Amino acid sequence: MWNSSNYFTWFNEPVNIEVLPGFNLILNACTLGIQSSNCGTTSQRLPDGIYTIRYSVSPNDKVYVEYQYLRVCQTLNKYFNFLCKLEMAACEPQADVKADLEELRMIRSFIDAAKVKVEYCSSPQQGMDLFLYAQSRLQKFGKDCC
Repeated sequence: MWNSSNYFTWFNEPVNIEVLPGFNLILNACTLGIQSSNCGTTSQRLPDGIYTIRYSVSPNDKVYVEYQYLRVCQTLNKYFNFLCKLEMAACEPQADVKADLEELRMIRSFIDAAKVKVEYCSSPQQGMDLFLYAQSRLQKFGKDCC
């Protein structure tokens, strides 16, 4: 995951997972080494943030592909929960609901822009800045709205 002094780091060492042809692999907190107990019964949620994924074939140090993935699942869940709480009907919303919708659209745009910066523009620093800004606006929205 994101490995900058400005942000938290979950993995100090890479997690190596060997796969064979025809593999069926589920990546979760246990398989990634974040969780070490109760792996057969419960699983912690994977944290949002940047994950660097590198896959290779032998020789592993010469033949590989590496990319960065910005996981935003927990943040999107909060966003969707706020959408659920809005009192909306199939007509033009009242002014307060309309303002809330505009703020939520703006937050979603920042989340989407963060993913684009990380995954397509190869700009993880800019992406994390946008993502953290979106999270702060979402947190403020929760205090102001519901």
